[in-house]
Amino acid sequence: MTTNEIRMDLDNLDPDGRRINTNTKRKIDDRQTHPTETSNKRQNNNNNTLPPTGHNEGTDTTSKIPLEFYKPTSKGPFSVWIRNKTNKEVSHFKVGSLLYKTYSGIQEIFRRSRSKVEIIILSRDQANKLANDQSFSDHDLEAYVPGFRKTRKGIVRGIDVEFGEDQLMEGASCPEFTRIVGIKRMNRKEKSISVTQIPAASEKDKDQNQDKKIKWVLTKSVIVTFEGQSLPDSMCVWGVRVKVEPYVQRVMQCYKCLQFGHTTKTCRGKLMCFNCGDEQHPNSTCKSPTPSTCQLYPYKNFL
Repeated sequence: MTTNEIRMDLDNLDPDGRRINTNTKRKIDDRQTHPTETSNKRQNNNNNTLPPTGHNEGTDTTSKIPLEFYKPTSKGPFSVWIRNKTNKEVSHFKVGSLLYKTYSGIQEIFRRSRSKVEIIILSRDQANKLANDQSFSDHDLEAYVPGFRKTRKGIVRGIDVEFGEDQLMEGASCPEFTRIVGIKRMNRKEKSISVTQIPAASEKDKDQNQDKKIKWVLTKSVIVTFEGQSLPDSMCVWGVRVKVEPYVQRVMQCYKCLQFGHTTKTCRGKLMCFNCGDEQHPNSTCKSPTPSTCQLYPYKNFL
């Protein structure tokens, strides 16, 4: 056997000394010469486990991008609120002492509730900076801009119900260069059958039937939300000019604590009786004689 034949014979042996079939040998050579797509993916994944050198060099990974609460088109003065994270009482004097030296454009500071303080500031840049200030967390406080300070809502009447909210957004424009944020159609309750016409075996069944008879119907009025605090007098829908009226939200009253401005779902107060104004007993079991005592005006014989 010649030297070349010995070399060819050794090439056909695996590492354990076993002879490899010629077809198998050809497949192995092809894989080594032309790697498959799967092997390339595995190799790429292995290469991506380590980031390139200097990937995070010179950057702070813990920093957050500041949010722009007030746009360049927004008109001042600007409002930023400070509140306690755990709903504890906040002193507006303490808030003023924290801001007085840092923000020179502050016009006035108001106390809106026991846990919220409003700051009126003249500069838009300082207002955005104040709303993004993270130093308040050291004092268990946080800064934010309420939604009603960033936008205004108006009512447009006479819009046909066949047009959806998305269609109206596409065709809506404001001549005064005020950006339209959203459009929502108003609904109303429609009662089809009276409660007395529905046979009910008990008061519980009567309440269930009363819920079934209420139906929501679309109206021709829509609520348009505009960016900023200025409400335009008119806007256009597909080139048709329509009047914009101020939107006044319905008064919210909590049926748990009887206070205004919130609902029972978000109430943190104590349960109050509608009849006598005392705590911790339902209205149906109240045995207080008339005249009642109003919780909002707690004086006897006010009727």
